Amino acid sequence: MKRILTGIAAAGSILLLSLMAQAQPGPMVGAWVGQGVDPNTGVAVQVQYTFMPSGQFQKSFAMQVGYSGGFDWIAGDWFTDGPLLRLEVRQHYATGGGNQGQLPPGELWYYEMPDPQTLVLTHALCVQQQLNHPDCRLVLTRAQ
Repeated sequence: MKRILTGIAAAGSILLLSLMAQAQPGPMVGAWVGQGVDPNTGVAVQVQYTFMPSGQFQKSFAMQVGYSGGFDWIAGDWFTDGPLLRLEVRQHYATGGGNQGQLPPGELWYYEMPDPQTLVLTHALCVQQQLNHPDCRLVLTRAQ
């Protein structure tokens, strides 16, 4: 009986450690900043992603066009699967509309971290369609 209980406790510990590893995804956790390109206008946008160990993310980006501009904030759930980073959008606020905007589709990126301070995202659709547009790749650096 003691062996069975020890075996069950060991299996429970392994399961708990496995669940904890999934809940704390590792080196990607934290805030990242960079500059991207709006696919509709070609205008440069400042972008920030924050990946929390809870599996939540926030993304904000600001665009300046002439004397006007806009700001968007998106939040939801994130997870990785091999080289893929999936962002499931749950909330969206856009100043362009002045209120809650329509939920944009989720995002699917290939990601790589050439070093602990750099996160490179390549949009999965661009890889699939073999596109090389300025908005296909986003290089982010760890925020200070």
